[in-house]
Amino acid sequence: MILQISKWRNRGGGSAVARDLLGIEPETSRILYLESDQDQLAGPGRDEREMSFMRKDFAGTLAAVEELARRGPLLIHSHGRIAGYHARWHRLRLGKRVKVVHSYHGLASFRPLKLAVTLATESLFSLACDAVVADSASEMAALSPFPVFCRREIINPSYQPANIIDHRARPIRRIGFAARMDFPKLHDDLIRLIAAHNRRATTPLTLVLCGDGPRHDEIDALGRELLGKHFENMRFVDHMTDFHRNIDAFAMFSLYEGMPLALVDAMTCGLPCIATDVRGCRDAIEDGVTGLLVPVGDEAAGLGALKRIQDPQYAVQLGEAARLHSQRRHAPEEILRQHRDLYQSIGYIISADGGNSSNSITEKTLKSRGLAS
Repeated sequence: MILQISKWRNRGGGSAVARDLLGIEPETSRILYLESDQDQLAGPGRDEREMSFMRKDFAGTLAAVEELARRGPLLIHSHGRIAGYHARWHRLRLGKRVKVVHSYHGLASFRPLKLAVTLATESLFSLACDAVVADSASEMAALSPFPVFCRREIINPSYQPANIIDHRARPIRRIGFAARMDFPKLHDDLIRLIAAHNRRATTPLTLVLCGDGPRHDEIDALGRELLGKHFENMRFVDHMTDFHRNIDAFAMFSLYEGMPLALVDAMTCGLPCIATDVRGCRDAIEDGVTGLLVPVGDEAAGLGALKRIQDPQYAVQLGEAARLHSQRRHAPEEILRQHRDLYQSIGYIISADGGNSSNSITEKTLKSRGLAS
């Protein structure tokens, strides 16, 4: 059995990847979420393979994992720093009865002090892993100051098919940015850039934001102050296709990234994209070919990029190149294959019948622990 562990149920790249990986052993694989909402009790999620616990219910997660480990071979794949602490603790308790794979998901986006402390911790914790996975070359490079004591792999995340539309070329009037409203995202810089463009242009651009976070009210106020009627805030949306249909181009403004999934999805839709020239974004975009990169804080370069994508022929060329590149590099079936190969390389035997073997967890057992509907 394969157990994916992630912090958030409904947001974040880790949860998206974890859901994708249910396809490796679809019959018995499960996701365990470490919810931050203290009102969220342990129990079945919206999918019978999803379960969640209150964030502080560490004893509950221990009992659930121990029950799963009793029933047969167990591989735990954790996504993100907090989930990784849980996974490595299970390894220390259960030993070689479980195999552990850990994916970083955003390690490269931490503030310098937090990054240094986290890297030292992750280096030590790699002793309790069979393999670690980074989303991008930038994510793996962040680890270079410290040794890693297990297998290392770079596996790019896949685009999310449910988020993809077939974008058709049209005049660029609406620029979208989907991201959590917090560090290291640069919503303020993008708002000021669009405002500077609109002061000079005969046809103003509208900025459409999507997402939530601790800086939401501050960012919302700045957008309404500087852009007025040319600012829209969709907040958190249930279906990203609603957001993608509402924009003509996409911007990813950030100080650093691992592999920005919102950017990958936008590229797969065929939207012309502009991103800051930072690690992570550079892994996703080839400047001038599949998108445009602009230096952080360089208003002149940003204005130049906005002008370039308003050339209809160039916008179509950029969007189509982005679509083809992302479909090839981030195809879900290819990402599944790479993870399947990784699991097998560390000695986990994937069931030929999709996990429906004599050692599989029965629905009766799961229900007794509140882990299935």
